[in-house]
Amino acid sequence: MKLAFSAFRDEDDGAVTVDWVLLTAAIAGFAAIAVPPVLNGTEDAAEAVGVYLEATDAAAQVVYTENLGGN
Repeated sequence: MKLAFSAFRDEDDGAVTVDWVLLTAAIAGFAAIAVPPVLNGTEDAAEAVGVYLEATDAAAQVVYTENLGGN
């Protein structure tokens, strides 16, 4: 029995496959953890940029209209 276990333990034919599976699972796990905060942050940033652009566009129209002599 010890001989069979020793032979099994020393055999490493599938070790590379196991390494790739574990590495891929770890990368997928990190991605699943990291993506939601990034998405929330980009949505907030996009909203802030949109608000800024709307305010800038409105201010630019006021300045442009005043330079033309309008109200």
